[in-house]
Amino acid sequence: MQLYKTKDINTQLQVKDIDEAGRKVLIYVSAFGNKDSDGDVIVRGAYARTINNNMKRIKHLEMHDSYRLGGKPISMVEDERGLLVESQLANTTLGNDMLENYKLDLYEHSVGFQVVSGENMDDYYEIREIKLWEYSSVTWGANENTPLVGMKSLQGLDTKGKLEKINDRMDKLVKAIRKGTQSDEQLISFEIELKQIQSLYNSLANASSDDTQIKKQLEDQEVLNALRSITL
Repeated sequence: MQLYKTKDINTQLQVKDIDEAGRKVLIYVSAFGNKDSDGDVIVRGAYARTINNNMKRIKHLEMHDSYRLGGKPISMVEDERGLLVESQLANTTLGNDMLENYKLDLYEHSVGFQVVSGENMDDYYEIREIKLWEYSSVTWGANENTPLVGMKSLQGLDTKGKLEKINDRMDKLVKAIRKGTQSDEQLISFEIELKQIQSLYNSLANASSDDTQIKKQLEDQEVLNALRSITL
């Protein structure tokens, strides 16, 4: 059994609220009843035991990096849509950057967890109980319904769709750089990401609309390496 895995979430579940003065964000970090690109479905109730027994140990990270500790949960509730978390951001340089990034809509969310129990169904794996270790603010997500679109979900779009999603990300990064409210380190990482995404954008723009050629180009090692190196 895989002891630790990450799961990028779905949805049209946007960030629900940002309390700038209190340094708090109300966010969905996981969704229920939705088959993601890995073929998994998390059911409501999967987090119940970990919330009751382990919430004090759960951390809010950036990019699943335990050295990038951004905050902690104040409350965690499973509603009909997903796992809703009120998260307190730390009063640190990273916490400040994360707060600004939330205000600019630059994040998706992902959870790091251990599967305690589940079952193979006809065409998906149903996850019924999870031990949650952390939830992360991430650049790209795997699920097709995330507010932003990541590498895996780009694979399911036609050329026009890919270009639109990548263009949206570039616009957000340009806005963040112009505003300049994050730390110097954060702004430099935005510039690097922007150059990498522009390269991908140009590759797609020059590609044939034929799905086979698009898939081949996306699978090119140089493009994949560029995507994997994207960080906030």
